[in-house]
Amino acid sequence: MKRCLIHIGMHKTGSTTIQKNLKSVRDAADWDYPTMRPGKMNMNENLFAMFAASPEKYHIFRNAGYRPARAARLGARLRRNFEKRVRNMVQETMILSSESLSKMDPADVRRMGDFLHPLFDEIQIFGYVRPPAGFMASAFQERVKHGKKVFGFEDCYPKYRYRFEKFDEVFGRENVKLVKFQPASFVGNCALREMCAQTGILLPEGTVIEKVNESLSREACGILFAYRKFGPGYGVGKYVIPENRAIIRALSEMGGRKLVISRNLVDPVLEANRADVEWMEERLGGSLREEARSAKDEVACEEDLLIIPRPALKGFSKRLRTGARIRLPKMPPNSGGATDPADIAGYVQACRKQVGRKLRKAAEKAARPETFSESILRRVRDTFRGRKK
Repeated sequence: MKRCLIHIGMHKTGSTTIQKNLKSVRDAADWDYPTMRPGKMNMNENLFAMFAASPEKYHIFRNAGYRPARAARLGARLRRNFEKRVRNMVQETMILSSESLSKMDPADVRRMGDFLHPLFDEIQIFGYVRPPAGFMASAFQERVKHGKKVFGFEDCYPKYRYRFEKFDEVFGRENVKLVKFQPASFVGNCALREMCAQTGILLPEGTVIEKVNESLSREACGILFAYRKFGPGYGVGKYVIPENRAIIRALSEMGGRKLVISRNLVDPVLEANRADVEWMEERLGGSLREEARSAKDEVACEEDLLIIPRPALKGFSKRLRTGARIRLPKMPPNSGGATDPADIAGYVQACRKQVGRKLRKAAEKAARPETFSESILRRVRDTFRGRKK
C-alpha cells in the first residue's frame, strides 16, 4: 500500500521547521521526503511547475525570468521523475510539503489530484489554520519580502474558503485534516511533532528538531519596507533571488521588537470577511478568536513602520557583513536617532550590489578552468584543513 501525505501549510505555521527537519532525516524506514531538485527544502515551485496552467507566473519563476516554454519543460521533467520515484519507492508513505499549495488555483489542484490518484492507494492532506489577525501581520511581512511596497492589509487576509475548500472537493473532506495553529497546545510545542502525531508519521528515535523562525522584527520589516518603497524594486534575472535572500536572511537574524499591527487596521478587513471566517470556524469545528495584544508599540500607519532606530540599521549591517562576507558601503547619515527611509533604501541597494558582485565573481570563477597556481593553492589548503581535522 502506498500513501501520499501532502502538507499544505498555511504560510507562517511552522512550515520551514517542518521542511528543514524532514529533509535532514536520513534513516526513516517508513516514509520518503522528496524535494526533486538539489538544494530545495520543499516542493513549492516544483508542484507549480508540474501542475499549474501558467507556472511561469509563480513568483520564483517570474523573478528568475522563466519563459512559459522553459517552465513547461521543467514541469514535464519533474512529472516523469516523480512518477519514477513513486514506482520505485520501498517506503509506505511519501510526504510532500508545500505551503504555497493553498494558493494554487482550484483547476491546478484538480490537475494535481488527477496525476496523483493513480499512483497512490491513499492520499491525505494536512494543514494548519492560523487565526486571521496574526496571519495578516505575517502575510504582510511575506509580501514585503517578495516586493510589496504599498502599506495595506486588504490583500493580506487569508481567504480561508479559497485556500482550503478545493482540497475537500478534489481529495474528499474526509481525507483533509485541518488543525488550528496554536503551538502552545502542540506535542512538544512543535508544529512538526504535532503533525506527525496527527498523521501517524514516525520520526526516528532520538531525532532532534531544530526550530526555525523566519519572521521579521518590526525594525527589520521597516528596513525592508523602506527599501521596497524607495528602492529600485525586487528585480528580474539570474541573481535577483540570491541577492534578495541575502538581504532578507540578515534582516531575519537581527532581532528586535515583534511586529504588531493595530486592530484599527485589521478589524475592518475582518468585518468585511466575516462570512469567510465563519465558514472556516465551521470547517474547523472551533473558534479562530485571538487574544488581544497590547497596543504598546503597535504599528498604526506607514509612518510608524518607517521609523528605523539607528541601532537597528547597525544590527542589519553587522548581520549582513557576517553572513554574506562582503565589504559594506558607508552608513547613511544619522538624524535625531533615526535614518531617513530613502537613505535606508539607498544603503540597502548599495549592500545588495556588493552581494551581486560577489555572486557574479563566484560564477565567473566557477565557469573558467582552474589555473595551475590556483590548483596548487587549493591542494595546499585541502591538505592543511585535513590536518586540522
